[in-house]
Formats: sequence, C-alpha cells, structure tokens
Amino acid sequence: MIYNTDDELELSELLRPLQNLEGLPLNELVYRQIKSLVLNGDLVSGDKVKESVIAKKLNVSRGPVREANQRLVETRFLESDAQKGIFVSHISFDELEGLIKIRKSLSPLIADEIINRIDCTDINGLRELVLILNQITIHNYNDKNYRYGLRFMGHFMALTGNPTLVNLYLQLIQKGRVYCLAQLHSRYKFINITDFNRCSLLGGTEGFDRLYKCLVDKDRNLMIDTLDVISDRVLFRAQHPELLYSPVIKGLGQ
Repeated sequence: MIYNTDDELELSELLRPLQNLEGLPLNELVYRQIKSLVLNGDLVSGDKVKESVIAKKLNVSRGPVREANQRLVETRFLESDAQKGIFVSHISFDELEGLIKIRKSLSPLIADEIINRIDCTDINGLRELVLILNQITIHNYNDKNYRYGLRFMGHFMALTGNPTLVNLYLQLIQKGRVYCLAQLHSRYKFINITDFNRCSLLGGTEGFDRLYKCLVDKDRNLMIDTLDVISDRVLFRAQHPELLYSPVIKGLGQ
C-alpha cells in the first residue's frame, strides 16, 4: 500500500470544531466526523489520519479521536501501521466483490424479516420519502437531496428490526462508495462530491420505487431481486466509475 504522508495542512482545513446538535456523546461525534471525511472522499486510500491534528481542529482531547480511529480500524475503514501511524484503508476490487456477495447473501434474510414485520405506518413513512425522491431531477438537485436516499435505505433496513443486520448492510454500502471514490481520485485527482452524490442518487431512484412497491405488495421475491440488482449496480459502478460519474470528473480528456 502507498501511504501519503504529506503535511497535514489539507486535513486541518477540512475540520471545524464540533457542534453537538443531536445530543450525541462526544466520542460518537468525533467518530462520525472522521468517518464522513472518508465517505465524502476528503480522505482516500493511503491518506494519513493524524490524531493530534484532528484533536486540535475539533477542539477535543486525543482520547475520543483515538477511540474513533480504533472503531474505524475495526471496521476496516482505517488501518494501523506500527511504524507509520493510521491511514485510510485500501479496498481492492476482489475485496469489494466479496462484500457484494455477502450483501446478496443477506437479501433473503432481509426480505423475510421485513415482510413478517411490515405494517401500514411503516409503508406510509417510506411513501413520503419516495414522493420526495421522485421529484428530484438533475436540474433541481441540491446537497441536501442525497440525504433522502440515505434516509430511505436506513428506514427500509430498519424494518428488519435487527440492528446488527442494518449496520452490516449499510457498512457494505459505504465500502462500495469508498472504493468508487478512491478509483476516481486515483485516476483523475479530483472529486466533485456534489456531482458524485447526485449521480449516485439519481441512478438509484428506480430501486427506491421498486423497494416501496415490494413493501406495498409484500412481494418477497421482487424484494430479493431488487436488493440484488442494487448490489450489482454498485459492482458495475466500481468497475466503470468513469461511465457513471462522468460529471464528477474534472479534466477527463486532458
């Protein structure tokens, strides 16, 4: 793995002192802040995550940063080198392919859990999100819209009533995102994260519609098929990021 050990000026510019707007514990806030840098492509494979810099910029002690880093090492978003420190992990295509297979193996379990638990209140809540998502176009998209897609998948997975399953599945989704961001960054050295999110969201709206229809009809087989199609699309995007995220790339033909 190639490590980027340049000075930490760039990292420090990405961080601001924490504002706890959700009443969350400090260590959880720090964890989310560092993880968001990885998920948004501000830190990519090989970038160094220096504890002292993060603690200073977030205006916290090094303890919560150390704990957050350890959590991210355990979930393989970061990796630790005894001599060089902590860096953003490299995710190989083979590893991603293995993660997608795990995702697809979970589809029948997810479908069974949801079909057995679903009620009208759950369906109505997701219906509102689908209506919002269907109104988003390439012309009216803004940075907040991407959260509706995340919220839909979060609420959908929560219908399983199994927090462990939810966390595992969403983590697999995030790993696919990290892989695509790393590929784009390594090839083109620039990522417009707003355009990346827009391409990701608009490319998935059909999947949201189909999953909602599965809930209404309690169609187990269609739900499994739809979850698998979503997983296959992640793999295809990872293989061909330049095709699906062309608006994201700056200076592609240079």
